[in-house]
Amino acid sequence: MLGYDEDPEGLPLEVHKESRLPFSGKKVMAHTCWRGHAHFTYTTYKEGKRNGLKISFLGNGIITQKNYFKDNLILGLNEIFYQNGLKSERATYQPWKKRKSKLVSLEVWKPSGKRCPYSYIDQRGDGVQYSYDEDGAIISISFYEKFDCRAQVFPDDEGERLESAWLFTGKRLFDHKEIKLL
Repeated sequence: MLGYDEDPEGLPLEVHKESRLPFSGKKVMAHTCWRGHAHFTYTTYKEGKRNGLKISFLGNGIITQKNYFKDNLILGLNEIFYQNGLKSERATYQPWKKRKSKLVSLEVWKPSGKRCPYSYIDQRGDGVQYSYDEDGAIISISFYEKFDCRAQVFPDDEGERLESAWLFTGKRLFDHKEIKLL
């Protein structure tokens, strides 16, 4: 069995639960995702850090995500797909700072296959990213400034109003303050 630990810089490490030694190899995770579909994720680790291909797919074999890591940082091409196999997102990441990757290119598609005209990242690292569910409803909007995701907004379950926002503090990965908008 595997567990989690942190390296001296506070980054997550995958470790053997008993010995606490960093894990090297392939981890397979099976779970039920939205709408009750079986979902599988294969992740390659080296000395406790994600290194190499991470791929997720549904029980019917349709790939939902492919990305690459080096020392726990996402690197190169990242692709996300809808359940119908069409692309949802294609993004490229480059190393940036010691503990981060920066988003340098972004394309987003709606489930119909039509490109989202509102999603972009510019050369300064400023941009907006829309995410859609399988039915075409907006599930989140992310805002980037200088290559960092600064905020995300989320609609209510009916998709009619903005319900909440996450403001990222930047102190640690995923540290954020949630604000209810309704």
